[in-house]
Amino acid sequence: AAPQRADELCQVALHIAEKEHRRAADTYARAQKTRAVAPPRVMNAASYATVDLAQTLAVLATIRQEQGAWAEAEKYLRRRLALLAEGDLAAVLGTFAPVRAELTGALRGLAACLQSRCESGEEATQRKEEAEQLLKRAEDIESSGSTRAKGGAMDDGETDTNSNAK
Repeated sequence: AAPQRADELCQVALHIAEKEHRRAADTYARAQKTRAVAPPRVMNAASYATVDLAQTLAVLATIRQEQGAWAEAEKYLRRRLALLAEGDLAAVLGTFAPVRAELTGALRGLAACLQSRCESGEEATQRKEEAEQLLKRAEDIESSGSTRAKGGAMDDGETDTNSNAK
């Protein structure tokens, strides 16, 4: 009963986190229409809403892994990675330290999940290769200080305006 209750609570938390993330993303989009750069408070709200949603997805993935539902765990981990690494908002938030840290955690978490699911054959080889690529990307991000390591949209000289937020 306890694992089911934890799962139910996580689903509620996921719903709330998704709602807050949508609200922050909408506020960011409105601010972008009226200004060249969104105000720091809007950026901070979007950053923390993104991290909160990513952490909720990570908890759900952990629960699924503990239950042995590896495919479902992988689904949550891929969704977490997409949230943190894809789209305009992710590109802008990639300079924020909490988002960068969450992204490297997402890369490592998905790599670990893929490695755990490896058995044998061609699929196992593909999973191992993908896991290695994810780990390499996490290392690149940590060493460069940017989510767009190696020629991406952001350069390493951008400052972290989120360090004193929350």
